[in-house]
Amino acid sequence: VLYPGRKSPCLLMGRAKKFGKYLDFYKASFGVGAPYYILVDPAFWVDSIKKGVEVKRLLGKLVQNQIYLCATQCVRNDKYFQSQGKQNQNLLTWVKCTHKGDHKTTVKECIMEHCHPGLFLT
Repeated sequence: VLYPGRKSPCLLMGRAKKFGKYLDFYKASFGVGAPYYILVDPAFWVDSIKKGVEVKRLLGKLVQNQIYLCATQCVRNDKYFQSQGKQNQNLLTWVKCTHKGDHKTTVKECIMEHCHPGLFLT
């Protein structure tokens, strides 16, 4: 996808190659493999909808494999998500929260509970 005023496609391909090297490292070190489960937060989801970015297609193309976009029940119950992010939520796979229902946890804390400490790709 090309956007006016954005970097050239050649630079974007360089970024994709760099990401591929990171992904190869995680595959070898941690046994991460396809299909990839990508946990999203409400802000990321709403911004992608507002900007018209087809996140699932583009990330699948980047990793060159099947992906699942996941969100926790706390994301579904988030006020920001409910007011802005209802669109295209059929693309999300819902995962159960790991914390107790009576415990007040923020969305960020809930998402971090699902993440393995060494498996962050930025």
